[in-house]
Amino acid sequence: MMTRQKVVRRIFDWYVNDNVSITGISTRLNENGMRKTPRGNGNQSFFTPYAVKKFIENPVNAGKIRYEIRKSTLAEDYVYKPNAQDDYKVYEGLHEAIVDDETFQRAKERRDHESFAFPCKRIIM
Repeated sequence: MMTRQKVVRRIFDWYVNDNVSITGISTRLNENGMRKTPRGNGNQSFFTPYAVKKFIENPVNAGKIRYEIRKSTLAEDYVYKPNAQDDYKVYEGLHEAIVDDETFQRAKERRDHESFAFPCKRIIM
């Protein structure tokens, strides 16, 4: 069984060097019998495209830490909402990086280039 570090390195290698799509990466991981540990209230041990995307976007894999990823906002009552990725702070961590900063930045550039919001299809009258 592969360690989490090896799986993360393989994800970044396929994404950055082999130009494999996020869906293609999740398919490859699942076909090769790789599984992830379900976290929180999740019960899926297989890799979904969403899970692969989160691995690629997570600066913790590049030896960083995120601060203020969730902040309290006042609505009806106090509700925890995730900050947008550009709004939270990222600092150097004390832990060892799984992927080097250059690889992480190349993956980020590809994600930024390929990501787009779907247009709203709802017609308001």
